[in-house]
Amino acid sequence: MKQNGYDKIPGNYYIGLDIGTDSVGWAVTDEDYNICRFKGNSMWGIRLFEEGETAQTRRSFRAARRRLARRKQRMELVRLLFNNEITKVDPCFFQRMADSSLIEEHKTTGCKYSLFNDPKYTDKDYMKQYKTI
Repeated sequence: MKQNGYDKIPGNYYIGLDIGTDSVGWAVTDEDYNICRFKGNSMWGIRLFEEGETAQTRRSFRAARRRLARRKQRMELVRLLFNNEITKVDPCFFQRMADSSLIEEHKTTGCKYSLFNDPKYTDKDYMKQYKTI
């Protein structure tokens, strides 16, 4: 029975929802589970959404930034604590540490090796002695 151009909605009705990761389904029924109608249309349907993206890529970039920041902080602490003693033995040590990731042409110390610049003990000797590093 229509009232004012609308189908008659019963006094008591049920709304059913099916909520998924990429969609929401819905239906409106009366107490006898017959689908209700509104403006000539059955009151049921589905709404599809685009698939959600995980936060894994953002999380990995954030973890890398934090890891690098912690490493930088630890290296600065080592420099603050041991600068005087290390400078007595090797004045260019911390500059070589800063240049260690650069290619040969961009290094400011002019040293071939990045960690040990002693003619008797070089980076190659260190890597042979400590193979797991």
